[in-house]
Amino acid sequence: MSLIAVEESKALVKSPGNQLIKRKGKRLDIGLLVTIFVLLGIGLMMVLSASAPSALTYNGDSYYFFKSQAKNALLGIAIMFVLSLVDYRIYKGRIADLMMIRSNWFITTHFCPWHWCYEK
Repeated sequence: MSLIAVEESKALVKSPGNQLIKRKGKRLDIGLLVTIFVLLGIGLMMVLSASAPSALTYNGDSYYFFKSQAKNALLGIAIMFVLSLVDYRIYKGRIADLMMIRSNWFITTHFCPWHWCYEK
């Protein structure tokens, strides 16, 4: 490896776009985290702007769908941080089992004739 390539790789690690936060031996990518939160914020704004009139008409609260979506977003962020603490290598050799569980969950929740439970 040439001296120029070594200097470029050092500069790449130190550049602001590739900032990493160390926590208990793990690294958290700030660029990815900022991207996730920006997209989450844009999505929440879109839900609010698109659903406010219908939520006000049907529920009496123009923030009804926004509150629901924000609650689910906070739950997703919490799950994301908990799963970031798990070493991803433990899934090696268990992928087929996890995919089977996920597939069964999808089929059960989306294709079973449980719609009669929710009819009014």
